[in-house]
Amino acid sequence: MTTARDIMKPGAQWITRGDTVATAATAMADLGVGSIVVADDDERMCGIITDRDIVVKCVALGLSPDLTTAAELCEATPRWVSA
Repeated sequence: MTTARDIMKPGAQWITRGDTVATAATAMADLGVGSIVVADDDERMCGIITDRDIVVKCVALGLSPDLTTAAELCEATPRWVSA
């Protein structure tokens, strides 16, 4: 049976809720990924942002990636499992 550890990538990176969408996009580009975890002040996962979120929820609506925060794009309650 495949476990979470089998599909996890070590060294996950995250941004904070107050970081801008531009920061999220730069981090994704640097890491070569299409999504990034958003963490709260206690470094706990509070959401995730995808490249599609950036395009559909920010750019397409005419919002500024330099002024829009990661918190503004996160929706719902994230779920996770340990390795």
